[in-house]
Amino acid sequence: MSSSQRAFNPSDSKIYITDIGDHILQIQFTRREIEILKLIKQGKTTKIIAAELNISAFTVKKHRENMMSKVEAENMTELVVVVSLNGLL
Repeated sequence: MSSSQRAFNPSDSKIYITDIGDHILQIQFTRREIEILKLIKQGKTTKIIAAELNISAFTVKKHRENMMSKVEAENMTELVVVVSLNGLL
């Protein structure tokens, strides 16, 4: 993903990624995923996020996994960097 250009449109919660071949990919985060990303960026743990959002820690973990998969991030740090660079956080 380092060779691609990214643009985030906050009104529709999508990250548009243009690769070298000018193909445009859309990655859409749900409102809940964005909510969780913001809490992660604040340094909150899975347990704290789960308690604040009144969901299980397993659900938070699953959202994290889904977001990492969407942006092909290998870890949470990479996920936060990618979405931050695209103006999401």
